[in-house]
Amino acid sequence: MDRHFVIHLAGCSNNFVVMAESATTASHVTIARRKHIRLQRDISISRIDRQLRWAPVLGWTGFISGFVLYAAGWMIFGTEKSQMADLGTFLGGAVSSIWSAAGFALVYAAFLGQRRQLLLQEMDLDLQRQELRASRREMHGQRKAMEEQVTTARLQQAGVMFFNLLHHYNRMVDSVRYNDAVTNNIIYGRNAIERALTDAHEALSSQALSKETARLIVINARSKAPVLGVLIRNLDLLMKYADAMTSDSSQEYIDALIVQLSPSEIELWTVTCFSIRYGPERKRLTEKYGLLRDHKFSETWNYITSEFAPSAFSRPATSTI
Repeated sequence: MDRHFVIHLAGCSNNFVVMAESATTASHVTIARRKHIRLQRDISISRIDRQLRWAPVLGWTGFISGFVLYAAGWMIFGTEKSQMADLGTFLGGAVSSIWSAAGFALVYAAFLGQRRQLLLQEMDLDLQRQELRASRREMHGQRKAMEEQVTTARLQQAGVMFFNLLHHYNRMVDSVRYNDAVTNNIIYGRNAIERALTDAHEALSSQALSKETARLIVINARSKAPVLGVLIRNLDLLMKYADAMTSDSSQEYIDALIVQLSPSEIELWTVTCFSIRYGPERKRLTEKYGLLRDHKFSETWNYITSEFAPSAFSRPATSTI
């Protein structure tokens, strides 16, 4: 199965390379063709310019020569009736031929002028197309830059929101209070979380550690420190908010969150991964980002830790810590 998959993947890669090479070749052919067309157009304009130098001159020279011969014919044959036939033959033979050739030269010059004008118009259109393509590329670059700026602004805004939530979470941690039954003192902050979790765990020490025991530990701890429920929901919100970002950003923010968490908070999060309603999603996030990678569990936690995939205890490839 794996061998066939590798062969299929290699075939797809080869097809992709062939398609990329074909696209590059087609692009090169198109560029070469455009250069060839421009070169042929320039050669045609140069040829027309050379022909326009002599065609009008030849035409007007023929007309002038015809008038000269016409005048010479009248001078040679005169106006006598007996010479009119010879004069008509002369004018129709020599003068009309010269004037026909001159007229053809002038018509040809007019045709060349129109042809030259069409070629110049084609050059203008080609320049306009090039300017339009350059404008499109520039607009595409500007749009891409704007999209990158918008993406950067969104990431910055998301980062600010995440750290605001993290600051709010830390303030909530500091507000946790727990009444120690042994010393009859009120404990605050992360020490209160640790003590509440320890007492809840000890209260159920006679029971074998299982998923149900983990749920009871959470219920017992929340009954002694009700704010723990709100605290876990805020931690869950932080995890899901970071997970909704891009893959690289998600890992960076999760790493920043892990640095902030104390061992007691990680253990509290771990036991909530077995709750019926929210547990599966929390377990998925734990395994995806390796939340338990730096935490040392005691032997009494072996059952719970065996429920997680190895990725929960390993450092992700994209992790920065």
